[in-house]
Amino acid sequence: GPGGSPEERRRRQRLEEEVGRLREAGNAAHSRGEYELARRSYSAALASGPENAALLLNRAATLLMLEAYDEGYEDCCRAAELDPSLARAYLRGAKCLQLRGDYKAAVAFLQKGLACVPLGFRQELVEQADRAESLGNRLEEISRLAPSDLGGTAEEGRRAFRLVLELEAERAPPAETRPLRLRALLQMQDRTHAAEAERLSLEVLRAHNGGGGGHLAAATTAAPFWRAAALLLGGKRSAAKAALQEATTCGREDSQGACPLAEALADRMQKAETLKEQGNRLFNARRWEEAADAYELACKAAAGDFELLAVLHTNAAASLRRVELRDQDALRHAIRAIEANSRYAKAWFRRGVLHYDAGRWCQSLEDFKRAAEIEPTLGGLEVWLRRGRHAVREGPRRPNHYRTLGLHCECDQEEVRKRYRQLARECHPDKIQLASEAELSAAELRFKALNEAHEVLGNPSSRHEYDFGRLDW
Repeated sequence: GPGGSPEERRRRQRLEEEVGRLREAGNAAHSRGEYELARRSYSAALASGPENAALLLNRAATLLMLEAYDEGYEDCCRAAELDPSLARAYLRGAKCLQLRGDYKAAVAFLQKGLACVPLGFRQELVEQADRAESLGNRLEEISRLAPSDLGGTAEEGRRAFRLVLELEAERAPPAETRPLRLRALLQMQDRTHAAEAERLSLEVLRAHNGGGGGHLAAATTAAPFWRAAALLLGGKRSAAKAALQEATTCGREDSQGACPLAEALADRMQKAETLKEQGNRLFNARRWEEAADAYELACKAAAGDFELLAVLHTNAAASLRRVELRDQDALRHAIRAIEANSRYAKAWFRRGVLHYDAGRWCQSLEDFKRAAEIEPTLGGLEVWLRRGRHAVREGPRRPNHYRTLGLHCECDQEEVRKRYRQLARECHPDKIQLASEAELSAAELRFKALNEAHEVLGNPSSRHEYDFGRLDW
């Protein structure tokens, strides 16, 4: 008869009751946040009876929470096939696609639904499609400004960061924005964000290694490189080297393979260290200009390695100080050393010495004091502090006798004698023929300054008083 035999009706009723029980169990588990249990319950319900669009969409919601976006999208597609008028099928399926990073496919899926859903639901689909398109376009722009290899400029990094903030304000998926925010921070090279970059890099690395799963793990194969770059931004060079070594070792042992960007960074760090050692050997051989060239090449290889950059720029400053007419280049390197690592005492000390050479007494003393705050026992600092304090006490009218002779205050007495004789021969007013009155007057003033400098520096007692003051003698 209609509806089958009594036994068939009872069987269908038991089946419907079992499906209902499993659906309720899935709903309860989902509400508690037990998403794996919810998935098993929905899957059992779907296996127990005919395909059901509502159950498929429930399971899709759980798969979203499990970051199983491909499976969730498949359930939404099947639900739309069973009931093309279900707006939820298109909205949920588009969400799966967006979280997978395929915004164009999400827009296309929503547009497909516009022809099928009731009129009252179409506006929601239109709005979602517009939002997906806008998000996709901005994510592409961020990726262009802050590429995976961090090869853009600092300004492009700042622009990318502003766009990320806009997306976060609009509640864009964290799985999308987290690695992009990290890339923007790293490319900006702003060390005030170092702690945040370290935290984000660890989260992204864990996802890459399987802790997060889903789309984020698949889309961040450069995570080991970003982790090392974040550690370098924070001045943690040893930790960065260890992270790169671990990434290289693990890459050879697992199916993910090595990260080429991480390997390239490790190679650059090694190159910078090799060039630094070359510069040190040239410096010890008193080949100042060649040493500076080696340090400058090392700086290029050490881009982003702030701890090493501070050392390299300081060494370059020390080398160029000994090269005639390169004092401004030396100062530029000292300034960049401080910018790279403001906690590096030798950088402040080196800039203080250069300020002292130029007769900027107050600035030199301030730098020496800053170096003493960071590293009170720094070799040679106490002598320079005494020089700086005495020069500041004498005031801005204090003559710079060493600069007049083209010498540094560490020179010995023989160097003072030789340089004075050389300059006296070259600058004697009698050497100037057919000179104007102004030129002759300038020559006489220059010669007078040379004599005054020699009178003070040529005598060890007066030189010591000039350097450190009468009481210090």
